[in-house]
Amino acid sequence: MNMEDAFKNKKLQIFHESDVQLDSPIIHKSFECGYCGRFVSGNELIDATFSLPYSYAMTGKTIGLFTCPSCHKPTFIDEIFNNIQVPLPKEDNEFHNIPSKLNRVYQEVLDAYSVEAFTATTLLCRKLLMSMAVDLGAKENQTFAEYIKFLDDGYIPRNYHKWVDRVIKINSQATHNLDINSKEEADMNLLFCKVVLLWDYEMPNRFKTK
Repeated sequence: MNMEDAFKNKKLQIFHESDVQLDSPIIHKSFECGYCGRFVSGNELIDATFSLPYSYAMTGKTIGLFTCPSCHKPTFIDEIFNNIQVPLPKEDNEFHNIPSKLNRVYQEVLDAYSVEAFTATTLLCRKLLMSMAVDLGAKENQTFAEYIKFLDDGYIPRNYHKWVDRVIKINSQATHNLDINSKEEADMNLLFCKVVLLWDYEMPNRFKTK
């Protein structure tokens, strides 16, 4: 019997109702807050709601809601069943020299990614790439593939060409199929967007300000 079955059937003492603490025990836990970005050190004491302290004592893993001592917002961490954190630590918006319209879309991409909405992340990346292509001179009302080909023709580094077909395929499937996009697919789209933002906006505009 695995741990999840034991939890459901209450056949392991560490998962009995009496062992689930709902009164906000104070424990040690390391994590990066998905709201404020604060890294919470394992040396700090934090409030934990719906925690399984005995599982932590036996395995070093736990599940529960953990309150950030800085912003006081809750983060759900499951190290036992699914190995997830919600919300994930947000990636910093490291770009300071991109048009405000593109920056708003990019921030939405980061927000979607932080809550593990990987299909939404992929679709927002699609919108961002199309918007960048138009901003860089492509005609409006073209297909996504045409916009990516436009970016491929001088707006991305030459050694990134192998990404193009993959990005087109992922975004086509995300738009026209019912499948859910994976984290790996979202990562590829997000990284491709970052390449275009860095190559065509951030670096040229940064040099202009020097």
